[in-house]
Parts: sequence; structure tokens; C-alpha cells
Amino acid sequence: MAAYVGTASNLMLVFICGILIGVGCNTYYMAAYVGTASNLMLVFICGLAWPVEGAHYLLKSVSWMFPLTLTTQGLRGMTARGWPLMHPTVLEGVASIVVWIGLFVLICIVLIKTEKGSWVSAK
Repeated sequence: MAAYVGTASNLMLVFICGILIGVGCNTYYMAAYVGTASNLMLVFICGLAWPVEGAHYLLKSVSWMFPLTLTTQGLRGMTARGWPLMHPTVLEGVASIVVWIGLFVLICIVLIKTEKGSWVSAK
């Protein structure tokens, strides 16, 4: 059950990232290019495709700043290592996803209210 919640929250954050990109771009093409690049970056830098533990030390030093790194480590800890929900790494991942989702939603709201030229606008 906990692994399902972790996976759902990761997907929700990626979805909100896509909305944020769509709001900030002026055309569909620009949103598609930026969205594809950012999702590839998230997959590879945050540890979804390759664990952060096996990454280069320079990449490890900056990977904690990306949205899915801590949540991916918490999800991997629950599924592969059998850690409970109250383990510090898992709790850190849950807190991280809540903060990032809140931040992205806030940025989306501000962009929708202020961007007049975007193809996503408030009615």
C-alpha cells in the first residue's frame, strides 16, 4: 500500500511539472520540447532510471535539489529494502513531495494569473 502511495505521489508531481511547463510556454511546440527535456532530466538525475548511489560524485552533490530525488529514494527504500513508512528516509521523501507539490501549484497559480500570452489562461 505504501509503495502505491509513493508511486502515485511521484506521478502527481510529474503531472504538476507538466502543467507548470505548459503555463509558462507560449506555444504547444515549446511546451512539448521543454516538457520532454525536463522529464528526461528528472528520470535520469533523480534516480528513477539509475540509482543516485551509483551516480558520479558531482551529480550526487546536486541531485538532492531536484524534485523527485528524495521521494524516489524513499520509494526505493520501501519497495526494495522493506523500510516502514516511519523510516527517516521515507518520511523525508513524503515531506519533500508535499513541499514540491505545494510550490509547483503556487507557481502555476501565479503564472496563470500574470501570464497574458500563454495558451493556458484563466477565464
